Amino acid sequence: MPDNTDEEHLDNPTNIQTENSSNETIPTKDIDNINQNQETENMEVHHHPDLHNKPKKWKEYFLEFLMIFLAVTLGFFAENFREHRAEREQERHIIESLVQCLASDTFQLENIINQTGQNIVHLDNFNKLKNADLSILQNKKDLIIEGLEGMGTDLFFKTNDGALQQLKSSGMFHLVHKQSIIDSILKYDLLNKTTVDQEADYSHISTEVFTSFRQVVDLSFLRDTTSFKYTAINSRMDFEFKDIGDVFINGNKEKLNYLHSDAAILAGTEDIYISCLKKQLNNGKTLINFLKKEYDIE
Repeated sequence: MPDNTDEEHLDNPTNIQTENSSNETIPTKDIDNINQNQETENMEVHHHPDLHNKPKKWKEYFLEFLMIFLAVTLGFFAENFREHRAEREQERHIIESLVQCLASDTFQLENIINQTGQNIVHLDNFNKLKNADLSILQNKKDLIIEGLEGMGTDLFFKTNDGALQQLKSSGMFHLVHKQSIIDSILKYDLLNKTTVDQEADYSHISTEVFTSFRQVVDLSFLRDTTSFKYTAINSRMDFEFKDIGDVFINGNKEKLNYLHSDAAILAGTEDIYISCLKKQLNNGKTLINFLKKEYDIE
């Protein structure tokens, strides 16, 4: 009987396999859970920390700070350079205008010095006739001509100070980059004030002297075109007599002496005035050359 049993087992292998398969079968749900757990484990094994969240080193912060600092600094210097260049251009424009004004002054000064010097010559010639016999027609004519030339003609210096006044009134002296330039400009302005003060004295004395001249010589002939005519030539009057015999001259000795004294005073005043003008002229020329050299102006 036992042998039969063994044979039966051998004869039915299918039964054995069925039993084994039945015992080893795993539900699908469990398989999914197992797979998911394996994937999670794999992900955990291969997970790496996020590099973007890694704290920066102090060198990186310093580099960023340095770049920002350089950008701000370069911007600051660029703006300062632009402003500096604009100020230098404005300064040059003002100086060029000033040089033109000074050139106008020097031309005017040279002309006035020359004309005033001629006035002095006529006044000296007038005083040479102090004791002349005025009954002689030529002496009478010379007295009138020299008196009109010396006392009836005057020129006064009027500075072309537009650019200088702009510098002073607008506070633009701060644009001038050298103190020596400012000092030179102010020195010229100071000399100009001295000239203007002397000019006021000259003008006052000139008016008084011409009044004395009118008291001695009857000047009504100036409108008598039949006996006299005058034309303006280079800021002076050119006088021409056709008939001087009828011109009245007061022969009062006291009045004549007074007139000659006034003429001498006027000549001395004009000498001082010319001295001021010459200083102004020399300083103006020096200043022009100095400014042209400093600003490379042709």
